[in-house]
Amino acid sequence: MKNGKIIKLIVFSTITLLIFTCSKKEDKQNNVKNTEVSSSVLSDSQKNKVEEEKKSSIVASVKDIVDEIRKEKEITDNDKTLEAKEEELFESTEGGKRKYYYKNNILVKVEDMHYGESGEFYQEYYIKNNKIYFSYILRSAYNVPYYVTKEMAEKNGSKEYFDPSKTIKEERRFYFNPEEKLVRLIDEKGKMIEDVKVLQQEEEQFKEDVTFKRWF
Repeated sequence: MKNGKIIKLIVFSTITLLIFTCSKKEDKQNNVKNTEVSSSVLSDSQKNKVEEEKKSSIVASVKDIVDEIRKEKEITDNDKTLEAKEEELFESTEGGKRKYYYKNNILVKVEDMHYGESGEFYQEYYIKNNKIYFSYILRSAYNVPYYVTKEMAEKNGSKEYFDPSKTIKEERRFYFNPEEKLVRLIDEKGKMIEDVKVLQQEEEQFKEDVTFKRWF
């Protein structure tokens, strides 16, 4: 008799447990459906808010990368122990030079200077782990070729002669992440560019223009 009661108790307990488990599972499924529904009916303002939060997160990440780049660049610029090697360049009418800077036989910076009749081109490359993380470009355009003196201009019936104060200068700054992907560009107008498509195009052109290809 006792055995019968025990069996009935076990059966009852099992049924109760099954009912409870199914109920919990159904509640969980309902919660998931409710979440999906509530997500699908987000208002435009809510969707915009989500997108803005994503953009803010990306901007914050880029800012961190740029801050780290500036710190690394400053360390290199202030390091008086760097070993420098120089070579002549013949890629422009007036020639040029390139300087390599090494820290413990590891290349950390390159400077290019190209001289021309009508201007100069200067570029810096900062390097870490064999990858460029920052580059600075300065283009200087003279008002006339540097050899045109006042006397020469007057002799040729012109009022325009070489005047350094009339030189037009344009600067560009390139910021790369550790994977050597361009994440920020400051153009010649001082505008900060972080549009992904534009940066991709600029990155491709930048790498094509690098005269020493040993890292790519």
